[in-house]
Amino acid sequence: MEKSNFQLYKEEREGAIVIETEYGFATAIETDHSLYIDDIFIKKEFRKTNKASELADKLVIKAKELEYYQITGSVDTNANGAHTSLLVLIGYGMKLSHVHGSMIYFTKDI
Repeated sequence: MEKSNFQLYKEEREGAIVIETEYGFATAIETDHSLYIDDIFIKKEFRKTNKASELADKLVIKAKELEYYQITGSVDTNANGAHTSLLVLIGYGMKLSHVHGSMIYFTKDI
């Protein structure tokens, strides 16, 4: 599949890893200790169908290829849908790492 303008932009501007499918996308950034899942977006008609977990699984595979043993994610409590995002991260097996302002950070060993 040809890369979208969004994917090209994120890769060039942020060095991000981008996975896009017909049902949504996921972006991640390499940190010193883990692969940080920056965003996962699923189209409304595909929500509650495990598609977010499928994208996260693809990022886990990429993290392992890059020799990371942990993934990190966060939720901004001021964002729309923050409660649902928290439930998704917890349901994926992520554990509370720390809180900074309105941001709640989670980690998962892989």
